[in-house]
Amino acid sequence: MEIELSEEKDFMIFKITGRLDTTTSDQLEREIKDHMTDKTKNVILDFENLNYISSAGLRVVLMLAKTINEKKGKFFLTALTPDVYQVFEISGFLNILKVKSSTKEVLDT
Repeated sequence: MEIELSEEKDFMIFKITGRLDTTTSDQLEREIKDHMTDKTKNVILDFENLNYISSAGLRVVLMLAKTINEKKGKFFLTALTPDVYQVFEISGFLNILKVKSSTKEVLDT
């Protein structure tokens, strides 16, 4: 898994490539904790290049969503591939998380 970090407007953007599973979820969790500050309120997880997510990956996403929610910030998942979208749909996470078709869509609003 590769993680590309950028900041645009008021958002910290994590672009994830590869697989987010048991062996890589700790890496993403560390990256998030290392780069988020008390001032970080708005986060985008860009999954355009994510081809697989497991329950361990879902746990990290949910943890991050909870943290951002406690800060009264904005949290979006963007560019989910069909397979990844299906995992979020089956898990019921689409009912509690905001999903947009692209990072650009979030930034342009």
